[in-house]
Amino acid sequence: MSDHESQMEMPEHVPHEDRNTAFHMDWAFRKEAAIFNANELPIEPNIRPIGGMLKKWMLREGGLEYLTEHDKKHPLAPTNPYTYNAFALVLAYSSIINESAAFVASDPSADAMDDEIKHFRLYSEYVLYPARILEALVKQMLFLTTFSESDYRRIAIGELLSSECSGCKASEEKRHKISLLGSIAHRYGFCGPYEQCLHGKMEIVKKRRDIEAAHAGVVKLVGRSGKRTREVFRGQMTRIGEEFIHMLKHVEDMENHIVRELKHLFALERLSSVEPGQSVAFTSNH
Repeated sequence: MSDHESQMEMPEHVPHEDRNTAFHMDWAFRKEAAIFNANELPIEPNIRPIGGMLKKWMLREGGLEYLTEHDKKHPLAPTNPYTYNAFALVLAYSSIINESAAFVASDPSADAMDDEIKHFRLYSEYVLYPARILEALVKQMLFLTTFSESDYRRIAIGELLSSECSGCKASEEKRHKISLLGSIAHRYGFCGPYEQCLHGKMEIVKKRRDIEAAHAGVVKLVGRSGKRTREVFRGQMTRIGEEFIHMLKHVEDMENHIVRELKHLFALERLSSVEPGQSVAFTSNH
């Protein structure tokens, strides 16, 4: 167990009137939320706005940047492990999008079955990656906070929205639900619409679970023509892409608020005397 995890106490639960909404918890930033210079002064947030970057790229409003494992050697590189995970997943997904777009724009093959098989492969990847990217983006934000990493390190996006409270483990009563993602949104005042949207648009996550659990039952070879296969895939790409962009917009909002708050915090130089793993006492008008 890391020092961070051993020092953690369960944050205060913040209930909502809607009983179907998981509890949200107050949290603070820890020292690892910052990148420090040689003088031990915080200079940059330990997060990159990757969700916003991907959203803009998918809308053809911007390009993609990335960091590799080699870039970690730079003294001012992010130390947030989920930043590098997210960059890798985004680059892989951009390649899938480009290959999928090229496929639907191409002429049908001589063998229609070859087209269906390629559609099956591309569709599966097209559905799987958004859920993996969302997980990495949310964990990149959680890494900056006083939430214990053991509470989110190995869980999927659905559990980041709602999972059993680890603080109730010793209780004989039924464990209530908490939302780590909702807790981030709660800090900035728009957790209600945010959670309702994500809970109502979990089709990507459902498709991912279905594909992992029952490949043959989700995507079947039905003997379509090459032209029809491309028409079907084009519609799937549009629908899933629009849903994903909508989710990325919410992630972008979170990223922007976190970066803005941290930069204000750095201006006050409140982090320089905090030990790793400890929280930062900071109050601001979000």
